[in-house]
Amino acid sequence: MSAANLPEYRPVYRSLHRPLTVCGVDRRLFFLALLVGAATFNLFYSFLAGLLLFSVIYVFAWVSTSRDPQMLQILLPRTETREPVTVDDRVYQLRDSEARTLATVGAFRLGAQVWYPSPPLM
Repeated sequence: MSAANLPEYRPVYRSLHRPLTVCGVDRRLFFLALLVGAATFNLFYSFLAGLLLFSVIYVFAWVSTSRDPQMLQILLPRTETREPVTVDDRVYQLRDSEARTLATVGAFRLGAQVWYPSPPLM
């Protein structure tokens, strides 16, 4: 084989493809379990209740992370809040990024010269 036909190998690091985990659980689910356990402990003044609730959520998170690491993104997709924008008696629901884009584009729009009155001459 000539040098042009040889495959090129590049290293791929496992850390790029693994989800960020704490104790084998997706970090968001781990901190959710930790916060719920702490809130239960503070609410009921029972260490056992807090530990039990933390354990239940931790086991669920461990099973879901070991089976499908992307399950959290599927079950709980991020939703962006939309703000109402009124134009000519019509209301549109736009995300913040869409409103910024329209504002930027609107700043550079072109129109006929008759639409814009010329400044007074001095």
